[in-house]
This record gives sequence, structure tokens and C-alpha cells, in this order.
Amino acid sequence: MLKSRDGNFAVTTAILIPMLLMAGGMALDITSMSRTREQLQNAVDSAALGAASAMVNNGLSASAAQLLAQNFIKGHMAGSGSTVELQNLGTPTVSITQTAPTSQSKVYTVKVTSTYNVPLSGIQVLLGYTHARVTAVGSAQSEIETKNPISMYLALDRSGSMEWVTTTVDTSQSACNNYYEANWPNPTWQSPCYVKKIASLKSAVKALADVFDGNDPTKEYVRMGAVSYSNVANAPAPLNWGTTDARNYTNALTASGGTNSTDAIKTAYNALNAASETQAHMGKSGIAPQKFILFMTDGANDNTNNDASTRQWCDTAKTAGIQIYSVAFVAPDRGKQLLSYCSSGTSYYFEASNVNQLISAFQSIGKKTSKLSNRLTQ
Repeated sequence: MLKSRDGNFAVTTAILIPMLLMAGGMALDITSMSRTREQLQNAVDSAALGAASAMVNNGLSASAAQLLAQNFIKGHMAGSGSTVELQNLGTPTVSITQTAPTSQSKVYTVKVTSTYNVPLSGIQVLLGYTHARVTAVGSAQSEIETKNPISMYLALDRSGSMEWVTTTVDTSQSACNNYYEANWPNPTWQSPCYVKKIASLKSAVKALADVFDGNDPTKEYVRMGAVSYSNVANAPAPLNWGTTDARNYTNALTASGGTNSTDAIKTAYNALNAASETQAHMGKSGIAPQKFILFMTDGANDNTNNDASTRQWCDTAKTAGIQIYSVAFVAPDRGKQLLSYCSSGTSYYFEASNVNQLISAFQSIGKKTSKLSNRLTQ
């Protein structure tokens, strides 16, 4: 009888031990799957929010935002960075849709889906199950809209020094006349050819105008004008809806002459401060516009008296509620001092030492003055 009981216990134990081991292994696997699913969910949520935000804040294209989200998940889930961990991660899928609830707003919806194959324990492997797949889905929305109507007047330096070259190679030409301060006005035919400062200015104005056009495609909220100056102010492009006139005006500029910014700032102030400018916006949107001057130079006024008179017009404009952004493009100290004084504050003043910085400054001004608002929701 005792032998029978011992035999039954042995049989029972032989049956229970594998079952207990299997149960323990399954518990470990469930814990691992739960932990991995939580980690993956955090990754896809952050990736969706990051991609949606970057499309608004940094102007990322849909394809660039997709790549950003995918790389974020890979980096988040790599852990130690081992090849095995990356192999277990499925390729994240990122879908981006754009809607326009109103003529002045865009909503980007980013949906991210990702999978991860969680390695199972030894007991499960013996049964033929090596991995268990977990899936996570995250989504986010980012909204961009033009909050307020704006009027902006560009005051652009087209003096002779704007014909001088930058440090950026012009790949569209194998050789050309490169103007420098040392050889002005007798150029040197050279290879490579370098981008001239006047061409850089045209690219910067395009970047600024592209921001406005992207946010105001129907030309209902943005009015832009432009005036150029050398030793005198030139005939301006009057304020008009959209950016077309200011673009065309800038693209036609040539560099020559000295530098005197006084009348350009005066022209910009008079145009913006006119009652008719406010009325133009009131008649279309019913909202009084914010008004801006974008003041740019690469040099300093030929006469210091012109610095004083320019400051006076800047003061007059700011007193009237006009905000002034200023950009010093490879400018000497006296030019920087004038632009810094005229700006409406430190966040309104930019210094650019190369083409990319100039374009970035104008683009940043476009985003700031457009009053873009972001809304991220999960």
C-alpha cells in the first residue's frame, strides 16, 4: 500500500513539475510582454507627437516626418542597441493626413503603428513558440493657423556691397565674376563661382513669403510691401494682398550705390501707419492688423547723420505700434548697432554671417509674425 502511494506521488510530481515550470515560464512571458507593450506604446505615442509637432514648428515634409517617427521608435526600442533587439522590432508604419477645417488652418494627423516580437522562455520554445508579437498604435494632431491679419513692409539694402560674394558656392555656374571688397568694382573671373549677397537676399525673401503663402493661400490675411535703398530709397512695391508683388520686386533688385536707410524706413512707416492700411484689413477680416517692418542691411550708412535720422524714424514707427524686425547680414559693427537699436527687442534682432543663417532668419520672422499656434492631442 505504501509503495502504491509512493508511486502515485512520484507520478503526480512528474506531471506537476513541468506544469509548474510551464506556468512560471508563462508568467514571466506575460510580464515581459506587458512591459514591452508599455514601452512600445510610449515610443509610438512620443513618435506621433514629435512628428506632428515638427511638421508645424519646423516645417517638416510628410516624408521627413515619417522618417523622424520611425527613427525615434527604433532608438527608443533598441535598448542596449543590440542587433537582436532591432531585429525583433517590426518596421513602424506612419500615416499622415492633412485637412483644412478653415481657409486659414491646417490640421496634420499622424498615426503610428509598430510591432515587436517578444522572445519567449525555454518552456514555450520547447513547444514551438519562440516569440509573441505585441502591437501598439499612437496618434497625434498638430494644428497650424494664422491667428491675426498682418501687414509687413520690407526695407532692403541693395547697395553695391550686396554684389559681393558669400562663402557659399554657386553650383549653377562653373565660373563667374566674383566680387569682393578688395576687388570692387573690378571683378575677378574665378572658379568656383560664389553666391552673391543680393542673390542670398532674394532666397531669404522667398523663404519668408513661402511661410506667409502657406498659411494664407487665399490672400485674405497677409499684406506685404517692399522698398529698397542704396544711397537713396528707390520706388517701392506698395502694400498689397499676398506676397507676389514683394517677391517680384525683390527678384528684380540689382546691387549698386552707397547706403542710406533713412528714407526707406520713412517710406515703410508712412505706408503702414496710413489709415487706409488698417481699413483694408477691416474690410476683409474685420480685425485690425499687426504691423511690421523688416529692416535689413549688410553695411553701415555712408554718413553717420543718416544713422541718427534712421533712428528717429524707427522710434516714430515703434511709438505708433509698428514692430520692427532687423537682420544684419555680414554687417560691420556700426550697422549692427543701428539695426539692434531699431529692432523692437532682442528677440526681434538677427545677425546672419552666411546664406543659410540669412534664410533661416527670414523664415523665423515669417513664423513669428504669422502667429502660428500648435495643438497636439493624443
